[in-house]
Amino acid sequence: MNLEFNEDQKLLFETVDAAVGRGYPAGARGEATSTERGWNDDVWHTLAELGLTGLTIDGDHGGVGAGPVEVYATLEAMGKHAAAEPLLDGVFLPSWLIAALGTEEQAKQLLPALAEGATTIAVAHAEPGRPWGSAPSVAAAHSGDGSVVLSGVKAPVRHADQASTLLVTAVDGDTTGV
Repeated sequence: MNLEFNEDQKLLFETVDAAVGRGYPAGARGEATSTERGWNDDVWHTLAELGLTGLTIDGDHGGVGAGPVEVYATLEAMGKHAAAEPLLDGVFLPSWLIAALGTEEQAKQLLPALAEGATTIAVAHAEPGRPWGSAPSVAAAHSGDGSVVLSGVKAPVRHADQASTLLVTAVDGDTTGV
């Protein structure tokens, strides 16, 4: 895989680098992570205004439908400043899961708000003592009223306290789902 940026991707990196860098001068990460939200709201709004909260979301749902190299450029620029905003775990990962596994109704309901930066969605996949890539041990059971009952432990669930929705991975018989 070629990870050399083309001119547009270089511009994306430079734009994110400059925008995030303004919000994270020396010592600002500790201040941002000490807030109720756990990140810098001004930087979050800037990321949304730049369309980065819609980077991984299809145009039909208000995003730009960019690819993995654009995600890489964005995250590399954010990592350069140790930025705390939850683009990867609160927007990118949930948008991929919804696009791949959700219904069209779920996509229409959830993706536009993610794309505009109005909300985040937490993914509950990690489990104590289990590697990230392993199948979940949390079990899903269907009750008689059509609801699903989950049993087990998910931890940590990054930014769950700020999320509007939780996506929880679980096993239902031989099937792993969200």
